[in-house]
Amino acid sequence: MKKKKLFAILLLVAVCAGCGAEKEQTTMVTVDIATEHSEKEVVLQDFMDVEYIPLETTADPASLLDGVSEYAVTSNYIYVSPVKEQRIVQFDRKGQFVKTLIPFGQGPGEFSDFLMGMQADEKNNRLYLFCSNKIMVYTLDGEFIQSLNHDYTIVYQRMVGKDRFASVAFPYVPFESGSYGLGVFSDKADTIAMK
Repeated sequence: MKKKKLFAILLLVAVCAGCGAEKEQTTMVTVDIATEHSEKEVVLQDFMDVEYIPLETTADPASLLDGVSEYAVTSNYIYVSPVKEQRIVQFDRKGQFVKTLIPFGQGPGEFSDFLMGMQADEKNNRLYLFCSNKIMVYTLDGEFIQSLNHDYTIVYQRMVGKDRFASVAFPYVPFESGSYGLGVFSDKADTIAMK
């Protein structure tokens, strides 16, 4: 059972790693971890680089996290959304606390919807916050760029190419005219494909 879970995790990591690749990959990444009857313990570090970075706690209460619900990593920073307190906290790549980058609220540049995911696009200096019915776009320094509003409720959404977002609609809403299960949309919310 442990091997099946590990294989599922490795497959998910391989798929997620491929989502941000600049070149289109034509072959599926596979990892032969062990045979069904092998007694050898499988260690993730044997297959990929794994880095553990403890996040700093300082005298500043903003550095305190009750856990991590979402995160994004660039070559310079780690962006974290705490479990209970909706906000985006910035740490450097050594785990040292920098600041609360994006607060939760109703003010300019703040986000107030449930955060479904986060993705950093270092090449284009963008941080995407995927909320329940919109995408909030910021620079990697936390400057608000725009809000891409949608008329649908999503469960999962990711940037999959230049100005292209793939999303999974909320599965328990009865399908109505214009609704979908899986879709690809432009940054202007134009439909590219739906299924």
